[in-house]
Amino acid sequence: MFDKLRNFKQKRSKKSHRTNDETTQRNKDYIIDVLSNIDFKASPIPQEKKDYKTNPNQPFGDLEFTAKALPLLIRTTDTFPVDTKKLDTILLSIAEDFGDAVRNGDTRAAFTAKAALVKGVKDYRLRIPSIEGKERAEMYVEKVCEQMTTWRALIAEASRIDQKIKELPELERRTNESLKAEDNDTLFSAEILSMLSAEPEVPSDSRN
Repeated sequence: MFDKLRNFKQKRSKKSHRTNDETTQRNKDYIIDVLSNIDFKASPIPQEKKDYKTNPNQPFGDLEFTAKALPLLIRTTDTFPVDTKKLDTILLSIAEDFGDAVRNGDTRAAFTAKAALVKGVKDYRLRIPSIEGKERAEMYVEKVCEQMTTWRALIAEASRIDQKIKELPELERRTNESLKAEDNDTLFSAEILSMLSAEPEVPSDSRN
């Protein structure tokens, strides 16, 4: 009886481990697919921003280099001792935020999402296999999820700033039009006042 119970637990553990491996692989594929399909050439982000390099020896600017380098790191990830579905879901959302920002020309949001992905994948996710003990690994993943959720909030805030900046030219145009209209009104009012304040011209009496 005890042998059957032990065998059952072992089979369940192996099945759970296999399921985690499959889920992890699927999540990795999703993230890689999103990053690999970002079109930087078509992005309206200013070219000087797209070409910016932290390391001058990089073959691409920071944004594109990150999108090309992170999939290589993700592919080399070892098997995780814990379920990383929650973390991978957040990272996938950030990768999608990154792609949206690049496509929409939101420079600040793009660079914020880039920084979040580097932190989440390179500094956090790749470290998970080296953590000893399932309980410690689970605690670590939970803390990382909290941090990455904060990063998503920062990306959203950066996106709002990008949108406000995009609205500035239109706001400036409307302001200038309003000022121009006010100038015209002022000029017209001055002409009216000038006419009203002028000495009236009295017509001469033709009978004299």
